[in-house]
Amino acid sequence: YSAHQLLGETYEYAGKDDQALAEYRIVAASAPDLPGVHYSVGHLLMRMGQDKEALSELIEELRLNPSNAEADAAVGSILLGRSEQADAVPYLEKAIQLNPDLSETRRQLGKAYYLQKDFRKAEDVLRVALKDDPQGLAHYQLGLVYRDLGDKIAAQEQFAISRKAKLDSLSDAENRMTAVGNLNR
Repeated sequence: YSAHQLLGETYEYAGKDDQALAEYRIVAASAPDLPGVHYSVGHLLMRMGQDKEALSELIEELRLNPSNAEADAAVGSILLGRSEQADAVPYLEKAIQLNPDLSETRRQLGKAYYLQKDFRKAEDVLRVALKDDPQGLAHYQLGLVYRDLGDKIAAQEQFAISRKAKLDSLSDAENRMTAVGNLNR
């Protein structure tokens, strides 16, 4: 199975998700208790928009390896996407507890708290998420929290920071595209 696992990784890095998934499924069939293989299958299925199938693979991964922060984060993300905030929160909290550097997961946890109308918890989590927020998403969500708490000035400040971050991100992307175009000439 290790050759198939290596081939799966190679295909995944090359962006050949269908081929990578086929290889990882061979590994999962050959070594179903191998930690990491169900995460690999679930992660690819999630990227391919097959969340229902991904969820069962990721849950299996967590059964085998309960300290896989990325699997917890992925399960929480899927559940949050299905508007199942109450079910998503424990997975997102555990993921951050296991790996505090998962900034996107922290932002998702803030969103889950916000949707549950637990604005103070959302504020606390999102304030930490601001440290790594290149596109301004955490700032925007924090603006929503402040708005719902009645602090319109703080909300507008966060919305302005979010707008600027988005514009800066778009400008950076345009500059990279221009640079690539100039290299191809």
